[in-house]
Amino acid sequence: MLGSQGKRFVRPSILGAALLVSVCFAEQTQNEFDFAAPHRHVESDMSGHMLPWGVPGTKIGDETINPIDRMEFVWVPAGSFVLWTNDTDPEGRLLSAHPFKGIRLTGFWIGKYPVTVGQYNLYCKKQGLPIPKDPGFPRTDLHPIVNVTWTQAMAYAQWAKVTLPTEYQWERASRGPRNSNYPWGDIWNASKCVNSVMTRRSGTSVVGKVETARSGFGAYDMEGNVSQWCANWFSKDYTDVSGTNPVGPDNGAERGLRGGGWGAINPVLYRSSFRFHLNPDYRLDICGFRCVVTF
Repeated sequence: MLGSQGKRFVRPSILGAALLVSVCFAEQTQNEFDFAAPHRHVESDMSGHMLPWGVPGTKIGDETINPIDRMEFVWVPAGSFVLWTNDTDPEGRLLSAHPFKGIRLTGFWIGKYPVTVGQYNLYCKKQGLPIPKDPGFPRTDLHPIVNVTWTQAMAYAQWAKVTLPTEYQWERASRGPRNSNYPWGDIWNASKCVNSVMTRRSGTSVVGKVETARSGFGAYDMEGNVSQWCANWFSKDYTDVSGTNPVGPDNGAERGLRGGGWGAINPVLYRSSFRFHLNPDYRLDICGFRCVVTF
């Protein structure tokens, strides 16, 4: 558990002397992270409230903010989760299938959006690292970061004192409390898939662009913007697990990826159950990541 990392405490005896410095620091921090919360003006119908960092949520709609990079998180409550897939392409041909199996996950925070260009570039600046290769399409600080390897994504997560989601956490967050086929529901809807609407697009979109496409837990861009690295090694035996909070196999050759990216056009690739996998040293302009906090 993260505890109270990132909080600042000022001794009462020096409060007056530190006031001006504190105000200046707050202004600098606000300017530094102007890109981090682009959609705070959007009214939510989830009746949530903001909780202190490092504290577990209590219900759907709760949110918190990581003070390190100002990343916003939404709460996914503990509950049973049914693993399954029976994916077909538009012509009805079976692409992948495995049996139903129920597991349980404890509650966790998941990034409201994928990590953005602005957040990742700030991390590179603070750590003295080169920024990722330009993907060759227009983007701003509010677009999701791409061209990062699994190792780079995990290093960012560790710097921010969070981690990457397991495939199980990612899928639950995408399916929502109703265990839907897509983040927005059970029926394919091209207008809610951010980028790909049966026509291959030329790049990513600003995170949180489609308000109605968020999952039932309040997570945006689970599908359609970028595929997202997961923490676990990939295994075909995805349902060969039991108990609470499975973490996948101990080793492997590839890491799991979830969420159809902007370059795909087949609706089946945007189902919450559809799985991708990739060598962890690869970097692609369709791949990014989001983070979680587990308790």
